[in-house]
Amino acid sequence: MPVIIREKGGRAEPPILYYRYQWSEARQEEYELHRLPQHMEDRPTQIFWAASPTNQEAKLIEAGYNQLTTITKTGRKIYGFLHDRKGYGVQVIHRSIITLTAISGVAILRSCKRLNKLGVAVLYGDNSFIFDTRGSPSFTGPQSVVTMDQLSYDFDEIPGHRRKDGTMPTAEHISHSIDMIFQQDQDKLKFAHKDLEKNEQKSKFIYQDPFTRFLMGIGRENASKLAKIVIQGKFNWIIGKWRYTKSIPVGLHDLLPIYTIILIEVCKNIHTLILHDDDRGYPQMKRLDRRDTDRNQQINESVEKLVHALPYLQKLQLGQYEFVPAGCGYDPGTPGSDVIKSVHPEDEWGMALKWIGFVEQRAQSRALAESECEERKYNGEKPRS
Repeated sequence: MPVIIREKGGRAEPPILYYRYQWSEARQEEYELHRLPQHMEDRPTQIFWAASPTNQEAKLIEAGYNQLTTITKTGRKIYGFLHDRKGYGVQVIHRSIITLTAISGVAILRSCKRLNKLGVAVLYGDNSFIFDTRGSPSFTGPQSVVTMDQLSYDFDEIPGHRRKDGTMPTAEHISHSIDMIFQQDQDKLKFAHKDLEKNEQKSKFIYQDPFTRFLMGIGRENASKLAKIVIQGKFNWIIGKWRYTKSIPVGLHDLLPIYTIILIEVCKNIHTLILHDDDRGYPQMKRLDRRDTDRNQQINESVEKLVHALPYLQKLQLGQYEFVPAGCGYDPGTPGSDVIKSVHPEDEWGMALKWIGFVEQRAQSRALAESECEERKYNGEKPRS
């Protein structure tokens, strides 16, 4: 997870900020002034991931089990809990304890061309990168990383954003705005997070948004190798300004169209996309938006556009849950999950759940068609038009 890490400065001095990787499961908290420890060999950390049931798990589920335990060859226990996704079916949320190591060795990729070529393929192609657009929680209310003010500043430089005259950008405009992401001054990039207002960058959004900020840092060639990303954010921001920050948050409904265009043009190897919508303890927000807003429809439309724009996507996951939501299955990590059955009678992703299966089926059909095409080529037959 590429983020800004804080390290304590001298006495009465502000913390020193660094832009570097950290493990998503061991994030630096807002109140910490020290950066993450460099040696984490003795730090057990719980990780979690969701997946469709295996054949063996499916048999256990059919037999009535609601908690699954797997013991690996090394003796590590992996616990599985059933998440009823309503119309989509059941997913298994796995949890296990592992020992994290420090993130190090990235600089060695600059030692020689051959090592760089081999290393970047692993770094960007085999790892998942998380971009949390929610920002840091505060006592005055949830705050997104970027604000509407930044989204409206020089928005001609933001891929896919409407132009100043209100028209949609042409293909040429989109290509230019994406080029601008990778042409920003790296010296300004280095210090942009310290004082955005004093830097004369082209777009405040590009510098502040976690995804575009990361692309600026790794460059277009490395960005093309990204294969799996996780986008955390919110669809359900309150309409209006927060009382103390005087800023308007930006939700996934506004960010996904921008990200989609970038993924189409730059990240052509993306095969897995995970979206996570989290209210961070503010469930009452859904009652404070405009009454005519149909959130279920809005989320469905956003996901639908994303899926159709990325035809080579192989896996779509909606929700990155550590625990089974209350009312959607049994999980000892969720208080009252085995008693309260109707807290969330419907999956929070609603109609959008159908796109998970759509992506899976489309990927299978494409793989089958490609396999048949290769077989015909091998047999000397002409490909079908």
